[in-house]
Amino acid sequence: NFLTIGDWGAKVWLEDIVDGPTLSVKQGLAKLTDGCWSRGRPSVFLTTTDEGSFEAWDLIFNHRSPVLSKKITEAPINCLMPSPACLNLVLLGDDDGKIVLLELSDSLTEMTKPEKVVFVNMLEREAKREKILFALEKEENLKKRAAKMKGQTEIVDPRNTPAERTRLIEGAEKHFYDSIKDQKQAVEVPDPC
Repeated sequence: NFLTIGDWGAKVWLEDIVDGPTLSVKQGLAKLTDGCWSRGRPSVFLTTTDEGSFEAWDLIFNHRSPVLSKKITEAPINCLMPSPACLNLVLLGDDDGKIVLLELSDSLTEMTKPEKVVFVNMLEREAKREKILFALEKEENLKKRAAKMKGQTEIVDPRNTPAERTRLIEGAEKHFYDSIKDQKQAVEVPDPC
């Protein structure tokens, strides 16, 4: 897994998916400036912002917001480095030249037994979803090209109505959240907070 920071967000990439990131997270109006994976937990990554904040994201629990967000300094934090000697220490550097040493809680650095399996399953689901979406987009583009070559402007697909798209998206989201709920119940992962 690869983590990239840019465009006001963080993206998680898998080696076998080259068409785009498997997961993307955005953090409001603050620009993310640096990031790294937790050295102890595969589902946790850490970020810094141009507003001087430090954030911890746990992808098993939430994709939309960090599980921890702490204002550290008034200056933008532009450097984040986990300590090579200790799993729960992180160094932060800001634009004013200040360096801050943070100690992270065990919930952000110590992996539970089932966490790796749950995270791998989640990434596999997301990878399948991305492949399906890419294939559908490719099919749609081919249909548009074929219609253009025949002189038609657009092919009308009964699955392509706004109501049908909404129904399909809602069904997929329900299925996704139900499967996550089932996995959480099957494997009890402690709350990091």
